[in-house]
Amino acid sequence: MADLHSKGVFHRDLKLQNLLIECTWLGPRVRIIDFGCGAVSRPGTFSYFSGTDIYAPPEYHQEYTYSAVQRPGGRLGRCFMNCCDKMNRDPSPPKDIREQLHIPHGLQKDFLQACLTEIPEDRITLDQLKTIPGSGPKTSSELMLAFQLVGAMADLHSKGVFHRDLKLQNLLIECTWLGPRVRIIDFGCGAVSRPGTFSYFSGTDIYAPPEYHQEYTYSAVPTTVWQIGAVLYELLRQNEQRPFSTKDI
Repeated sequence: MADLHSKGVFHRDLKLQNLLIECTWLGPRVRIIDFGCGAVSRPGTFSYFSGTDIYAPPEYHQEYTYSAVQRPGGRLGRCFMNCCDKMNRDPSPPKDIREQLHIPHGLQKDFLQACLTEIPEDRITLDQLKTIPGSGPKTSSELMLAFQLVGAMADLHSKGVFHRDLKLQNLLIECTWLGPRVRIIDFGCGAVSRPGTFSYFSGTDIYAPPEYHQEYTYSAVPTTVWQIGAVLYELLRQNEQRPFSTKDI
């Protein structure tokens, strides 16, 4: 926010719903969205309030005026209080990714083995992945995100969309009152999801399925399943310097 104000931008509607968390190799990064209520950051006061009323600063409710810099400070405090309150209400907050075991086990290992099967015909389908019992109090946060990704990709394929470049860098995590939600971005490498095979690969080479490296052909759904497995693999092993690569499997 200091950077935004130095550039003359006053957001005016800071709240958890307008924050996204980007997963990066260096850790989570906050991304601010929805500048529809914004204004030019300037000295002096504002008299017209634009934003979510319950987050308006007390001086607006008392005097119907507010200033730019002081108000984001209050908003940041409210966002922090909401995050802390939400964590305190959670009896079993998810563990940090770096605290995961070096080798996945249990349901995590079953999920990975189902997705990262070398022969595409033997690879599990998206519909089969959705039937794996993956919800419960002991389900890891990484696995919960993977199941959300399965549902989202099944929906995309049902609408004829083949992303082709699933990876952590193309996923954003939206903070909601119901928990984190996966958002998929960057469809620049996408294609129409259809039966049959593709011969030209568009996407990140290290996440291409093994059949492409062996036969230079690949199919839509098996490739998506493979890349979902790669995403979960990297979520569970982010503490390692070496990223996922199909050639290493």
